[in-house]
Amino acid sequence: MADREAWRGQAQVSAISGSSLLEHLSQFMDTAQSPDDRIKACYLTARLVQDDPDLQRKAIETNAIARCVEVVKAGDREQPSSNSKEQSTANIQAPLLGPVVARRMVEAGLTAIATLCTFHEPAKQKAIQLGVLPLINRSLQSPAYATRTSACQVARVLSRSIAILRTTLVDSGV
Repeated sequence: MADREAWRGQAQVSAISGSSLLEHLSQFMDTAQSPDDRIKACYLTARLVQDDPDLQRKAIETNAIARCVEVVKAGDREQPSSNSKEQSTANIQAPLLGPVVARRMVEAGLTAIATLCTFHEPAKQKAIQLGVLPLINRSLQSPAYATRTSACQVARVLSRSIAILRTTLVDSGV
């Protein structure tokens, strides 16, 4: 009986520390200057909430999904497009991070989004509202295997929702 009480106490402490860690990681994704730090924060967030539906619910409150989408968008903006005219104007506007770093940002953000949306329906809807579907479409056409795999993970997670499957995924062509 005492072991059971001790285990419950440890689980509560773990949930509290996981929740505060999620908040800090989410804020860090916003404030990190280095792309490598943002990539690490995405992977750490994904690993933290991997099998914990409560932390995945908390991700909406901490705005972690929106911050992961921003990481994906930042990496997607930096990747050279297939249209050479767009590519030349993109190079004039801002210096590229480099194709490898940009792909890693997209991969890390999509992996975190897939994990954050695994069990919780409102998280899936939030990701859709934030515009993740066009990012998935572009990532599925990436030459990088890991980027395509991450995009498939997000598409798989989102397709587990009947409401999303019927409307948004079909309409966007995923």
